[in-house]
Amino acid sequence: MAQIGLTPVRRWWPGGSNPATGTHLEGGIGLNLIMPVCRSADRRFSTWFNFGDHLAWGCTFGAGRQHDVSLRFEHFSNASIRKPNPGENFVQLRHAWRF
Repeated sequence: MAQIGLTPVRRWWPGGSNPATGTHLEGGIGLNLIMPVCRSADRRFSTWFNFGDHLAWGCTFGAGRQHDVSLRFEHFSNASIRKPNPGENFVQLRHAWRF
């Protein structure tokens, strides 16, 4: 199975947090191609084209903002373009390290 996606992301620094360090909120909505069409014993998607959106809360820290940790909720579905459309949700703990 392969997934190709493009998701523009917007990051907000609430309360005037310094982007160099501090907490942030993040959201994005994008397009995803998942091939082949996902089918399992308990779920069946009807299209290889899906929308993907996510919301996240995280923080950036370290020398040169090298660490970024966030808790992310993601949802994939085809927005009822075609039935069935069971959708799929994921929760991720994400760490990005810039070097």
